[in-house]
Amino acid sequence: MEQMHSLESSLPPEQPPTKQAIESLNLELSQEFKLAANAVTRLYRVANEKNSLTKHQGYLTCLDDILCALDSNVTADELRAWCYKRRNDILSNSQDKSLNPVKERERKLNKFSENQHRENEAHKEPFEKDSAVKYNFSFNESNGDLSNINENIAPKFRLSMPPLSVEHPPRNASRIKSWKARTINHGRGDTRNLNDITGLGHERERDRENTHYEKKPKLDSDSEVDIRSFRQDMDL
Repeated sequence: MEQMHSLESSLPPEQPPTKQAIESLNLELSQEFKLAANAVTRLYRVANEKNSLTKHQGYLTCLDDILCALDSNVTADELRAWCYKRRNDILSNSQDKSLNPVKERERKLNKFSENQHRENEAHKEPFEKDSAVKYNFSFNESNGDLSNINENIAPKFRLSMPPLSVEHPPRNASRIKSWKARTINHGRGDTRNLNDITGLGHERERDRENTHYEKKPKLDSDSEVDIRSFRQDMDL
């Protein structure tokens, strides 16, 4: 990219660097500037001429309309009212065109806000109904008169169905029941299981004490030599 960018400055000149070539280029440059200035001047002149012609054409159109109204036997008051009406129509149309983008943007914003508010209300109503049905607890019906409650009595809670995360498969039902039974018996002070465990521990200790470990006799050097020779014969 740098090489392409530097091509304009690195290209060789088309003419030899002499005084005559430089003077001819200066004359050509000044002539081009004059042509550009004349083109811009001509452009402004044509634009102004067009605007003036448009204004004169509009004025002539207005005069033609007034002459047509006079030829149709219109009174001066009616003609004045007609002129005011046309004037107001033209001014109102120009104002509407200038303010049209702003009004359109405001209208879209208002419509969007109304739609958002309507959607929020539509989502809010069923949620409020569901919450009112699910969480409408009545504590007075279950407890009755709250003034007659004894503080020393522990409250009772009704059993309910456990959630899905707490339910166990059938294969683990027996194991869970036995574990619950042991837990309940232990909580009630049943010492039978504890005695069984302690008795089992004593029996294991007695078995460990009665167990005798026979020590292997230490072999002398002759017997070790005999064993080595026997193993070598077996290998052969």
